Amino acid sequence: MGKRKRWKKYEVGKFRLGRHRRVAIVYWYDESGKKHQVKLGETVESAARTALDQFAAKAELIRPDDEKTCGVLFEAYLIEKIKDGKKSVNFLNSWKALAPRFKDALPQNITEDICRDYARERFELGRAPSTVWTELLQLRTLINWAVKTRRLKADHARYIWLPSKSKPRERVMTSAEIESFMLHAKTPHLKLFFILALTTGARSGAILEMKWSQIDFETGILDLRGEYTFDPMSKTRQKRRAIQKLTSLATAALLKAKENALSEYVIEYNGKGIKAIKKSFARTCKKAEIEGVSPHTIRHTTGTFLREGVPLEVVSEWLGHSNLEITKSVYAKTTPEFFNDAAKFIDGKLAN
Repeated sequence: MGKRKRWKKYEVGKFRLGRHRRVAIVYWYDESGKKHQVKLGETVESAARTALDQFAAKAELIRPDDEKTCGVLFEAYLIEKIKDGKKSVNFLNSWKALAPRFKDALPQNITEDICRDYARERFELGRAPSTVWTELLQLRTLINWAVKTRRLKADHARYIWLPSKSKPRERVMTSAEIESFMLHAKTPHLKLFFILALTTGARSGAILEMKWSQIDFETGILDLRGEYTFDPMSKTRQKRRAIQKLTSLATAALLKAKENALSEYVIEYNGKGIKAIKKSFARTCKKAEIEGVSPHTIRHTTGTFLREGVPLEVVSEWLGHSNLEITKSVYAKTTPEFFNDAAKFIDGKLAN
């Protein structure tokens, strides 16, 4: 008799596919660590997977709603998001704050007043309105997902109240702050990052992922899109990135860095690309006595500079916004100067 072919690992949530005496079984562990198993009765791998899918779906749907706490729903939601290739770090951060109050709560018992009370507690701890807004929005998303996937009855989903968001950040670095930062940025990789961020207005991730192959020094073109492999099983999408013309300042800095490059990454440290710049950026800001500035502030600074002398459509393309409305909402701010022609027109009409 030939050697039995091993089945590939397959699981749906906590339910795992196995075999006992050539027959498919589903097994899982409860909260105490005790193992449970049920015979599925299939002997063919594809049929066994289908049987496991049906078993897991039935086990979840027949669970009484009075046992489906937000914590239980969160575990199922997280599993599905990971399968879709979604980044879970933001939701996990929000859940870390939400869990103490909502983990054991039933969705049908969450009222607007409970949400308001949660928000007050978070504000008293010094959390920003936008942070609390995001946390409660994640809770609303979780409940809506549970209803959409029929894990929760629609009439058991209560309205999740949200606080008002913070005012949009309008912090722009001054020329003196830019000069001070450059003076105090001692490490070459941080100084290069700052120059590229300021001249391109690109997001931090795009700059840190940038490779030398994306730069054409002969034409002076920088392709911020980089490499992106489409995966039909993943629901993640790369944020829109632009193709730009290099400025003289960026070209000079890049050519100098290219001479000593040890890796394929433009921003490197000890011959390797880096994943984050926040800590070294914050240390430099402290030395330069600059407050209220983050790497994203540079992007907003560049957009503001461009808005002073470049059409809004060009600003939108340069920053890689997905549509012009986003650019308008951030950079089409009205100023007294903006209304000069309107004021003159009214004066002319009244004079006549």
